[in-house]
Amino acid sequence: MSDRKQSSRPDRRDFLRIGGMSLCGVTMLDVLRAQGAATHKGGPRAKHLICCWLGGGPPHTDMFDMKPDAPADIRGEFKPIKTKVPGLQVCELMPELAKLADKYTLLRSVTTMNKPGDHARAPFYWLTGNPRLPSGTAEYPMYGSALSKFRPGPAELPTFITLGLIDIHTHNAIGPSFLGPAHSPFILDPTKSGDAISKMLAANGTARAGAQRRPTESSRREAAPAGPA
Repeated sequence: MSDRKQSSRPDRRDFLRIGGMSLCGVTMLDVLRAQGAATHKGGPRAKHLICCWLGGGPPHTDMFDMKPDAPADIRGEFKPIKTKVPGLQVCELMPELAKLADKYTLLRSVTTMNKPGDHARAPFYWLTGNPRLPSGTAEYPMYGSALSKFRPGPAELPTFITLGLIDIHTHNAIGPSFLGPAHSPFILDPTKSGDAISKMLAANGTARAGAQRRPTESSRREAAPAGPA
């Protein structure tokens, strides 16, 4: 196979050909879009996204970034163990994750625009991927809200569901976005009386109680006093 066939980048000949095609209304963007569709055709597509947000959770030095050679006041108290991926170590408390290391990817280059240690602001950036702050910026949507907008699931089920508080520091303040309430998270928190499930069950119970109290036509006839014979 030639290098040209292996590469998906257009060369000078492609540009000249596309330039001529543009006279017929075909643009470079159309060609690149078609190439991208052909490249990904038949490939696996993710159907679900699970985000385990550990707000206030264990530090990275006790999970995936052990730093065993750092001074005692920096490294954690636990020992690193080998994983299925050569050169990758995790905490000794995560042996099952060590076995699955070839199934996930660690990103060590992610940061935020906030100063380090600002736990009140960082979640807004992490969970939206945009420079959102608690106030003074656009209400950028969380990943689930974006999926609800552009890749919605079945109409009878919510596309974006959160279990418990979204974040221990910001609570659920990050839920609303400029996409509107239709794409806000469906919050399932059984420990709270005001979560989405409780409200739904309460409304359903009220409707049932109302239906039970509403007299039927037959009951009204039976309860009505008999007229003169």
